[in-house]
Amino acid sequence: MAVLVAGVVLWWSLGRPAPHLGGHAAPPGQISFGERTVPAPQTNQVWYHRGSSDLTVVFLHGILSDSRSCWLSARNDDFVYWPELVVADSTFGDASVYLAGYY
Repeated sequence: MAVLVAGVVLWWSLGRPAPHLGGHAAPPGQISFGERTVPAPQTNQVWYHRGSSDLTVVFLHGILSDSRSCWLSARNDDFVYWPELVVADSTFGDASVYLAGYY
């Protein structure tokens, strides 16, 4: 099984249009992208998507954040979630996405 870490995902995004990033706080409440739901605040160590390929992309947030606030960008009612970008991009061939964190 191949594993990519978040740093590689950020490298992959270079040269592509940037999602809405910037100092916007993660909104409260449940946010869903199709059948997948963004984890609740302070929730880590979860599978966001279990894909059919041998590739797993691991998102590891910073020490003072969590899997929601680190990877979710909100502007008005428009949400961008980095793990969802990987799931939706056919470049990754239905890779699994794991949200790791610190305890």
